[in-house]
Amino acid sequence: MNEEMPVEEATRGAQPDVSGEPRRRSFRFAFGLRSLLLVLTVVGIWLAWESHIVRKRERVRAVLRQRGAQLEQQVICTSCAVDPNPPPLPMLRRLFGDRTVAAVMLEAPATPEEIAEIKKAFPEALYVRTWGK
Repeated sequence: MNEEMPVEEATRGAQPDVSGEPRRRSFRFAFGLRSLLLVLTVVGIWLAWESHIVRKRERVRAVLRQRGAQLEQQVICTSCAVDPNPPPLPMLRRLFGDRTVAAVMLEAPATPEEIAEIKKAFPEALYVRTWGK
């Protein structure tokens, strides 16, 4: 009853495939240390850039508040054909503490350069207007 396996069958897994067909291997991710460092560097640069944008917006927001400006997060407009409220900011920027600005209302007149800087800092704001004095 003790049958022995033929030698060919016993060594089949150890012999190279001579039929010319490539062997199937299970797919598995293999990354080197250099690739990992590259990915981490790119992600770190992206996070630093997003953080820089949030800090710059906070500085502009503080200067505008010192000048008596109002930064509206929502605009209520009953006669508007489209929704005047901007889309929400990306989640990462919200996690960094950034907030959407729908409109900027300045108390005192501003120069065109100041208005251009405000629009650059808050591109989602639909309008920048002067009111008051």
